[in-house]
This record gives sequence, structure tokens and C-alpha cells, in this order.
Amino acid sequence: MALLFGLGTAVMFACSTLMSSRSIRMIGNFSVIGWMMLFGTIVTIPFLYASGWPDISPKNIAVLAFAGVGNVAGLLLSFRALQIGKVGLVAPIVSTEGALAAVMSTLSGESLKLSVIFALIVVVAGVVIAAIAPDPAPIAHENAPKAVLLSTCASLCYASTLFATGGLSGEIPTAWLSLPPRLAGVLFITLPLAFSKKLRISRSALPLVIGSGITEVTGFTCFAIGAGSSIAITSVIASQFAPIAALLAFILFKERLGRLQIGGIALIIVGVAALTVITS
Repeated sequence: MALLFGLGTAVMFACSTLMSSRSIRMIGNFSVIGWMMLFGTIVTIPFLYASGWPDISPKNIAVLAFAGVGNVAGLLLSFRALQIGKVGLVAPIVSTEGALAAVMSTLSGESLKLSVIFALIVVVAGVVIAAIAPDPAPIAHENAPKAVLLSTCASLCYASTLFATGGLSGEIPTAWLSLPPRLAGVLFITLPLAFSKKLRISRSALPLVIGSGITEVTGFTCFAIGAGSSIAITSVIASQFAPIAALLAFILFKERLGRLQIGGIALIIVGVAALTVITS
């Protein structure tokens, strides 16, 4: 179950990343997030109804609100990174979110083990190498160092929200845990853009934003199901959405990476997998 749904998570997140990377260049990252969160909320409603109304304390409501805002911030940063960087470069850095959340959890209860420190060094080294490596085939408006910085900040935002909500999975139904990011996106992105008549859409972008919204919710659900069997296995497999996205970007969009860039990305993937196993 963990292997199967971990793979499902990776595929869904990879597809969502690929579709978002195209649609943001058509209608802009704010409009893409606005539509994604709207469609994601619509998809989530039946699951909310099936789960029933949960008993949520004021403290947990505050945690969920933080998670919602943090997730939207992460989306804005990662989508901006995808506007100026390749999928194969951005996705692996963003995929460190789960490992960073695990490290935060470890730090909250005990000092870091030597193995965790070493794995972190491997991840950081991979990020640095990927940032400074020459690009053999730059894309339009590419700025690899800035894309790496934005991706890193996005990963920290995602990790903070995962850490904040990590203790709620046993108390609150999965559907309700997935609602805050989408609701925050609708309240702070979709509605303001709609009222100001700046919510853009085009015929070519519409299926992409619908697909992004659906695959993101599906990926989150797959992860929750797989984690019920094994958090470690599901997390490691799910984090491999990065190489899947990079491979699909190469096949579909002809995005090429240099050998040094690939080496840095490989270090990130190995470091993330090691961190996930060590801290689980």
C-alpha cells in the first residue's frame, strides 16, 4: 500500500508540476493559483461531506490557518521559480519539503544526529551545485540562481506547514486537512483577482489549471492513504516526483540539463531519501 500510493503521489505531483509550469507562462502564476485553488476546493467538497463535521479546537484552527497561508506562499514562490527555471531544476529542490519537515520535527525534540547532519550537507551541496552549474540549453527568461533561491524558500514554506500540521493527522480527517491551502488560495488569490477583473484564463490554459487542481488534491489523498501503512516508505517514494517531473519535462518539453546540474540534482534526491529514512 505504501509503495503503491507513494508512487501514485509522485506521479500526481509530477503531473501537477508539469501542467503548472506551462499554464503560468500563459496566464501568470497568480491566475494559475487562483484557478487551481478554486477547482481543488470544488473537488474536495464531496470528501468533506463524506467525512462529516470534525471537532476542531481553536488552537488547531490557528494551525490550519497558518498551514493554508504557508502553502499559498510556497505555491507563489515555486511557480515564480518555474517561470524562470526548468522543471528539472526546480522540482528536486521543492521536493526537499518532506525531509526538511522531518528535520524540524527532530529538532523540536532532540539534537541532530550525525547522520542527519551529513544528509543535510549532501542536500545543500546538491542545491549549490545545481545553482552554479552551467546550463547547456537555457530557456527563455531563465535565471537559474534566482530559480534555485525561490525554490529553496518555497520548500521551507511547505516544510513549515507540514511540520505544523503533522500532529493533526490523527485528530482531523484528511479531507479537512487538505482544505486550508485551497480555502486560503480562494480567499486571498481567487476572489481578489475576480473582483478586480484580473483573474485571467485562456482556452489552452483551462485544461491545464483544472488538471493541476485535480492532481494536487489526488496526490495529497494518495499520500495520506499510503502514510497509513508506512510514512517512511510513502515519503521516500513520493519525493521521487522530482526525477519523474524532470524526465517528463525532457520528453515533452525538450528541457535539457547539463551533467553538473544532473549531478547536483542526484545529490538532492539521495540526500532527501536518506533524511526521510533517518528521521522516520
